[in-house]
Amino acid sequence: MPIDLPEGVYSGFSIYGDDVIVPGITSLGEHWTSPRLKPVSKELSNYTFLLQLEGECNFRINSREETLSNGSLLLISSGSIMERLDQRYSYNHSLWLGFSMRRALQEEPDLLDAWKDFTYTKQQFLPKHKSLLKTIVNEHASPGRFSEQIARAAFRSFIYSIQELVHEAP
Repeated sequence: MPIDLPEGVYSGFSIYGDDVIVPGITSLGEHWTSPRLKPVSKELSNYTFLLQLEGECNFRINSREETLSNGSLLLISSGSIMERLDQRYSYNHSLWLGFSMRRALQEEPDLLDAWKDFTYTKQQFLPKHKSLLKTIVNEHASPGRFSEQIARAAFRSFIYSIQELVHEAP
């Protein structure tokens, strides 16, 4: 099963591959990390969205160092090289989602053009990013009668909500 973030880096709740109920998503999770975990470098096989809820963590993305702190997000394209370096506090709590952009936008192929030269962006997240991502993660973690429909609708809204991040990326 595909794993989007460097293996061995994250601990906590996570779901991969066939266990994920929304087509286009290959992995998702809610993670608390330990500073004792070793740095690992990985080429991302999917787009990755990382939302930092608590703590601060340093990454290297395509040889460029970035710090992800409280209230910030990283949106990274597939094919990027990502490495976790270290973290400032003894805890690091984040939500993350790995997904196929081509599959996510299959009904809106014209939107894919904006993603063609996109590599990554780091900025403050909006409340809608957090609430949509929490909904997707929670519906997968505690499935109910309508979880699949709720998660699919939240994911579709999530894709449209991050579309503007790509247009604003430097």
